[in-house]
Amino acid sequence: MTQPNPNPSGKPRLVIAHGEKGGVGKTTVARVIAEYLKAREISYRAFDAEGVTGPLLRFHPDDTQAVDISAAASVAPVLDYLMEGN
Repeated sequence: MTQPNPNPSGKPRLVIAHGEKGGVGKTTVARVIAEYLKAREISYRAFDAEGVTGPLLRFHPDDTQAVDISAAASVAPVLDYLMEGN
């Protein structure tokens, strides 16, 4: 049986796990989404705005890139991914 395409448009999707303070579950939500996609062999890119010490980067180092949202050059790969889908 074939599986339905979870992203028929083929365009990248942006999912943000955000919270004003620590301990609200941002990393947990991001990890669940990453594990879900990985288990279904759905290609994804993750970006961790907590930099090189970010928890998502620690748990998914092969699929996660650290970004510094205060530096335009660091955010460029995120925007490139959304625009180009690579």
